[in-house]
Amino acid sequence: MPRPQDDESTARDELLSEERVRLLDVRAVAADARDDLADRRDRLADQRERLVDQREQLLDASEQRLDQPRRSGMTLSQRLEIVAHSRDRIERTRAALDRADSSLDRESDSLHRRSVEAAEDDNEIRREVNRSDDPG
Repeated sequence: MPRPQDDESTARDELLSEERVRLLDVRAVAADARDDLADRRDRLADQRERLVDQREQLLDASEQRLDQPRRSGMTLSQRLEIVAHSRDRIERTRAALDRADSSLDRESDSLHRRSVEAAEDDNEIRREVNRSDDPG
């Protein structure tokens, strides 16, 4: 007949095993979340880089347009219209760049919060496992 201490030890070992599996699951979910957020952060950084490049191209094109009318004999009002249009495009690009920066900041903050939460969960599970390991 099994001794009561053996039953208690087996139950504790099973609980400990379940807690370790739960800890591994939490770690895997946290790692997946970090990977997903890092991928999103990379995509947003790429988008930001493309927007910066686009802004530079618009600025270059604006300078070329400003030089071109002088040579082509356009009127001052036509040149001012081109300048206004170019500024509008630059402002739209700048706004898109600001939105991408904000989105990148939010994603980064979210990644940090999730990492902190995962670390806290990890620590809590470790404390529980350590408590269950204590013979007293």
